[in-house]
Amino acid sequence: MRHVKLLAIAIASFLGAILGEGLVRRAIALLLCGVLSFNSTTCYGYFTSHDQANAIQPLSLTHFENQRNSVNSILNLSLAKEPQFIADIPRIRKPELDLPPDIRIVRQIPYKSGKREIQFVSPSSGIEQVYFTSLPDAEKFELFGIEFKKVGNIDLSPLLVGKDLQFNPSEIQSLLQEFKINFKDNSLSKVVLADGTIAEFSQSQAVIKSPKDQELERVQLSQVKSFSKRMFDQGSEKIKNLKENIKEKDDNTSSIFISQAGSSCQSTTAAHLQNSASTMAQQGNQLISNGSKYSLSVGAALNYANSSLKSNVIPKELTQTVCTPPVKCNEQVISGGSEIRTDLFDVPQGANRQVTLNYEFFQIPDKLEMDFDGKRVFEIGPASGSSTQSFSFPNDAKYVGVKLIGNQENKATKWWYKVACSGEEIAHPCNDTRIGTNYDKTNSKYHYYKNNNLLKICSKKMRGCTKKKVFETMISEVRFIAPTDSKEGVISCKEEVLIPGIGFKDYYPEFYKNRIKAVINANDLLVTNYTLPGHMFYPGEIRRRVVDTGDAIEIETIGEGIGDNRTINLLFGTQGLWDLIDGHLREKVQSILSK
Repeated sequence: MRHVKLLAIAIASFLGAILGEGLVRRAIALLLCGVLSFNSTTCYGYFTSHDQANAIQPLSLTHFENQRNSVNSILNLSLAKEPQFIADIPRIRKPELDLPPDIRIVRQIPYKSGKREIQFVSPSSGIEQVYFTSLPDAEKFELFGIEFKKVGNIDLSPLLVGKDLQFNPSEIQSLLQEFKINFKDNSLSKVVLADGTIAEFSQSQAVIKSPKDQELERVQLSQVKSFSKRMFDQGSEKIKNLKENIKEKDDNTSSIFISQAGSSCQSTTAAHLQNSASTMAQQGNQLISNGSKYSLSVGAALNYANSSLKSNVIPKELTQTVCTPPVKCNEQVISGGSEIRTDLFDVPQGANRQVTLNYEFFQIPDKLEMDFDGKRVFEIGPASGSSTQSFSFPNDAKYVGVKLIGNQENKATKWWYKVACSGEEIAHPCNDTRIGTNYDKTNSKYHYYKNNNLLKICSKKMRGCTKKKVFETMISEVRFIAPTDSKEGVISCKEEVLIPGIGFKDYYPEFYKNRIKAVINANDLLVTNYTLPGHMFYPGEIRRRVVDTGDAIEIETIGEGIGDNRTINLLFGTQGLWDLIDGHLREKVQSILSK
């Protein structure tokens, strides 16, 4: 039998050399699997075309843990059993996207919400891709979304092979002229096509809805293999530690740590992008297998996005831009020639903040644009000569984006500009620059609440019921100043991680790291909790003050900020959360006074 197998393989190899491997690959697979009883994994891999095999994504970190059971799971498939998912073994098709070589980054726009818009444009084709990512001060990289505009015709032929279409493929092309892909916590969450059709994703399914929110399809998805979340968390933690080291080192050694932090940032960001691309490819392929008009359209959009993130230009330029530190105000003169340059400037927070732009374009006309919070705040050119312009920014402004377009026709052009900042510095509690105390009341996320129905901590008729006694008890345990079960004493400016116990687990989504720093003001009998980056209500603060209402001692609680989750914050703050905390404090105080 061994000689028969060797002879069969030799004949197959000879035919492949003469006729081309594409014509005989399927026959070889049938020979290996059906006649010679080779294992199913080998047969499947050989049966798949060479191009498809090359397009299969890198193995996940858990692959080798699962590999032991992979062959058995394939061998044990029952032909009589209906498949649970659309595609039992989803294959990622080879990207058909060939981006124009002149596609490049043309703009960075910072938003106060913590997002940054990075725009790619191809002048020759008009193709636009806009990536929404986290800002430099974020603790970890996040990809919030991608917008594709002026896409043009996509080669759909590889995706339509063998499909019995009940519609014209041009209908898919029209849906893909522009589309959006949204992510939540770096996971695929939504695709919006050109006509407003929406596909909402969970781990197990995709629900496709019409522009009028009518459900069109519900597609079951097999579990996507991805990189370990722990790897990303470790990478983010490494970058954080390196940043802390930078603060502690002198000028002679800080450049080494900056280089290390940049390297870690690039590797972690690249891994995030690759993971997002692989997820889109796998789920897109399953949708394409479904064969319906909208499943094909959404699947094609995801494959297009995957191809973009696997191109030679997008991931490299995006990673470098994300990991390039912002330019400090007053520190650097930016200069150049016939080029398009985008920079993000770090604007220190402060009162009466003024940003001044100095530029020199000499004789050959150039152009400059400045953006803040998604809006154009200044634009000049094409123009020659020099000028100075000043702008007022909100106290909590962090970044401005500047785009310089050097003359594209006259390569001899030269220019320079500088951004300077002035104003009164804001005093940061605990000398922690992450903590802000000035909240823009015009911000749509701004919130303010005060508990008007105070809970009586103790009656002044009780012996020892004083403001001082209640205050001393309040700062004796963290659980009396914040929603946590920690019984440790409150230490001013100590970073506290609010780990929920039985009473508070419903208040804390697991993907948030709810950390605070509390500042004790004994003179005013006041404790202020400041949220830190990563907290579900950052930036914001809670002020807990002991007050005398005439016949009783009570706790006044005020919340203020411009963080995310405004509605939830107001709901928690005004509908009993602080009553629950004050109830624990009352029990403690009255227990002490009764002794």
